[in-house]
Amino acid sequence: MRKIPIYILSGFLGSGKTTLLKQLIQEEQRKNKRIGVIMNEIGKISIDSNEIPAEIPLCELLNGCICCSIRGRLETQLLSFIQEHSLDAIYIECTGVAHPIEVLEACTSPLLVHEMYVKNIITVVDSLRWKERTRMNLRMQKLLVEQVKYGNIIVLNKTEELKIKETQQIIEDILHINSDAYIRTVNSEGDMDALLINNTRSVTVQEHETCHSQNDLHIKTFVYDFNYAVQKETFENWLSTLPSTIYRIKGYIQFYQDPNVYLFQYSYRMPEYIKQPMEFRKTLVFIGEQLKKDEIRKELAQMEYMCSKQERLQAMLNV
Repeated sequence: MRKIPIYILSGFLGSGKTTLLKQLIQEEQRKNKRIGVIMNEIGKISIDSNEIPAEIPLCELLNGCICCSIRGRLETQLLSFIQEHSLDAIYIECTGVAHPIEVLEACTSPLLVHEMYVKNIITVVDSLRWKERTRMNLRMQKLLVEQVKYGNIIVLNKTEELKIKETQQIIEDILHINSDAYIRTVNSEGDMDALLINNTRSVTVQEHETCHSQNDLHIKTFVYDFNYAVQKETFENWLSTLPSTIYRIKGYIQFYQDPNVYLFQYSYRMPEYIKQPMEFRKTLVFIGEQLKKDEIRKELAQMEYMCSKQERLQAMLNV
């Protein structure tokens, strides 16, 4: 009986998992492979799922982490996938605070072992965050190490921001933690096929540190819905004041006197804007520790109020 391979995409918040997933899907589609995707968010809404092609069977598992609080839902969805679709592979994009071994355990339950198997755990490492990881709290540092330790393929992202010696040091760090890992950089030559077929060691359940997102790491999420646009300069000045305990912001935003809607990504204090070809609900999702939700809500609402006031004044002048 043919078993369906599962690829687990692991990596900390903002490391670049969704971008890599899109590249892997393109490679699979080039080979006429039928792919299913499961995306997990610890918050109540998903942003990254909009990046997945419409023809790909997709399941969003929200409001929890598949390595702990909603583990049973992952098993149910995997069974549903194989019953409803004829698939050649399944990709699971974990939350940024998931432990890959605990996701692996969920994929190897008695209900699933005869139907599918985990072929690769692909861990995406944000090179900038890794370089500065000692500034994070000890639990977060431990999670970063655990994600590297149990990935049989390690993809280094954002190495173009580093000197060659710094990248070499990161590779040495990773090999010290995981000597069997196959390592490549996102901006190196070579197609995605190596990540699909390479399997330098068997993927099995091992003893590991417990790093559940909500029970141990105290990760929280907060959703803010916009009613109005905001001034870009004011927004960016505000971003520069955010504490380092906010690890990730993502969503859709619109700026004053700009008709476009932008996909907004923020990690490691670096904002990114991508103009969208269609309208999306303007929402931001915050992920981090010690989230001061009321303060964030008040400050963003004030930005909206100032822009709405300017719009009303402009409308009065145009009468």
